[in-house]
Amino acid sequence: MIRTHPLPTKDEEPEQEVRDKALLDFSGQIARLFGDLVCITKQCDDKIYLRAALVKGSKCVAAFVARLYPQLAAAFGRNVDPMVLIFRDVQNGTRQLQHICGHSKISREKSLMAQVPRARKVLEEFVQGAKVMLLQNRASAAWWTGNLRHRDVKGKLVASQEPVPESDEGVSGSGSEYDDDEGEGEGAAKGKKRKRPALNGAAARARAAKKAKTPGKDGAAA
Repeated sequence: MIRTHPLPTKDEEPEQEVRDKALLDFSGQIARLFGDLVCITKQCDDKIYLRAALVKGSKCVAAFVARLYPQLAAAFGRNVDPMVLIFRDVQNGTRQLQHICGHSKISREKSLMAQVPRARKVLEEFVQGAKVMLLQNRASAAWWTGNLRHRDVKGKLVASQEPVPESDEGVSGSGSEYDDDEGEGEGAAKGKKRKRPALNGAAARARAAKKAKTPGKDGAAA
């Protein structure tokens, strides 16, 4: 449970604004650096870099949740928009960590697979903590659920038999690798209509026969 602190009095408001600005600047810088560093693996995808991203990236996310979440929760109601931007920046790195986890499962590289359970646990804690903060501050419209497309570490879509998470959650507008038809919340892309599958020969004939037996409006009126 994320603890929140009472609102400051009028005398404390100027000082509170200074503290909030310092917190937002510090958290925003960490979020951007984290995302940029983890995304280096899109160009440097050697095993040593992927393992370092899983190990160090997981520790960074865990520290962000443990040390900054309580302070962010206390200041969230006064700084909703900047907070959402911070979460989006962090998600640039967490999404790449998800892709590395999927790559590790496919490659069967033991040194990478050993880090996957901890990484996914930390990523889940990040998602749930952010979701609670948004709900507590009535900003749940900025949160949505969508299907996470399977991509390799370079960010390219791949077709694989390896199972991937059925859905992923995040701040709306945080990325383009999610299926548009599953997005929910403010800023989420509108759903695309899916084409109906073509009927096979037997089903088509049965459907045509059923239509022929059904009387039209004129016949019913007669």
